[in-house]
Amino acid sequence: MTLGVRNASTPQTFWCDDIMAFAVHGGAGRARDDRGVLNALEKALGIGINLARAGEPVKAVVEALAYMEETGLFNAGRGSVPNREGKVEMDAGVMDGKTMKVGAVGAVVCRSPIRAALNVMLNTPHVLIVGNTGTIASPGQDGNDTIGAVASTSEGWFAAASSTGGIREKLPGRVGDAAVAGAGFYAMNGSGAIALTGIGEQNMAVLTAFRAVNMMKETNSLEALKNSFTYIRSVLGKVNQGGIAIDSRLGIGIYHTEPQMPACAINGTGKICKMNFGQGLLL
Repeated sequence: MTLGVRNASTPQTFWCDDIMAFAVHGGAGRARDDRGVLNALEKALGIGINLARAGEPVKAVVEALAYMEETGLFNAGRGSVPNREGKVEMDAGVMDGKTMKVGAVGAVVCRSPIRAALNVMLNTPHVLIVGNTGTIASPGQDGNDTIGAVASTSEGWFAAASSTGGIREKLPGRVGDAAVAGAGFYAMNGSGAIALTGIGEQNMAVLTAFRAVNMMKETNSLEALKNSFTYIRSVLGKVNQGGIAIDSRLGIGIYHTEPQMPACAINGTGKICKMNFGQGLLL
């Protein structure tokens, strides 16, 4: 598929019949040159593409992140960083933009937090479950930050998901925005979907994800990300963020304030996979 970057002021031209959109990120943080990260993101993208095309956006975001959790390359799943006591506690969440159902887990120890979050959504009457649910391998290395994925089918069925090991040296029991719908992730049919990475406390303070998805009713996904991060700075005096988003026109926005945020994305306009998106991109 040929790469095409969409201009926000011109109509989107689709290059394929199965119009859909999917994006995944590996966390905003310090710059690093690691081809293994991009290879893993491209694999996750492929998993998500196939499931989104099959009309399963929720499964698309969950299974893409479950694969990334297993690689140990990211601060999620097997690669999660330890807390102040040297233990791993992980957060994850998923949202279905059609039903508005949410499933999330916080401060858990399990093989796949994102699949545990999906289990909460599908098999309990609750939104968020906190606490130990199993065992996992030893803490990972210095990865990037929270991982996330967003998806939309051709019919406009949106989904979003996030998973993280949290902040290194965090206090035991700390739960971040990856487990809080409206803070670190959000999806709503008719508007869009978003998955964020960065300092979770910032997003929980101003409900960044909810704010950005609502902005996408009036603007594109890239502008929604930029405007939301500008708002964080205006309220808190600083911003350490990154994110991917899909708007109702299936435009994919990618933007980060940190040195780097590896991400891959695909829609009817094209496909892109990079470690750094500079001033942002609208695909």
